[in-house]
Amino acid sequence: MLPLAERASRSLPLSVDIQPDQDAVLTYDDYEISEPAAPRKPFLQRNATILILAVIFIFAAFFRFYDTNFDQGTTQHPDEIAIVGHTLQVRMPTSFQQLLDPTSSPLNLRVADRYPWGALPVYIARGSAWVANVIIPIFKPQLKDYYLNDYQGAELVGRTMSGVFDLITILLVFLIARRLYSTRTALIATALVAFS
Repeated sequence: MLPLAERASRSLPLSVDIQPDQDAVLTYDDYEISEPAAPRKPFLQRNATILILAVIFIFAAFFRFYDTNFDQGTTQHPDEIAIVGHTLQVRMPTSFQQLLDPTSSPLNLRVADRYPWGALPVYIARGSAWVANVIIPIFKPQLKDYYLNDYQGAELVGRTMSGVFDLITILLVFLIARRLYSTRTALIATALVAFS
């Protein structure tokens, strides 16, 4: 026989009017007692990681996109001068045969001279310049072909794309550090990369 306190905790009296003057009793075997729900944490505590990450990304974006024309068009970096020059030379081939011929294709960066860097950033910058050339003149017609043909326009597109990929790198640092270590370590690593 169970002690009285345990029997009381295992049986739950339930009043149901089936017939007059009768009560029904629901026992522990028929009903599972559930734990009371834990109190809900405040909004800031529940979403602290997302909020901190958002603040870090806001600062990172500010440092990467504020005044992309920091040299006022003086083009002081020699590697950037070479990359932008090659970016402006990239054109669509006039025929399918020209596309397949590496010695004459305007998409081949190594046709005329030595190009020591990877080609993908140039193609991404050129594609982004084409998108900017389609969208921005809708609002500012005076900028038609500025991002495609002007040296400074191509330079600004390249710097903007560099900032975008840098933000993606910051997100990857967060995801990798959180998986390998902890959320706190990931936030510290993300902040260090964002402010570097």
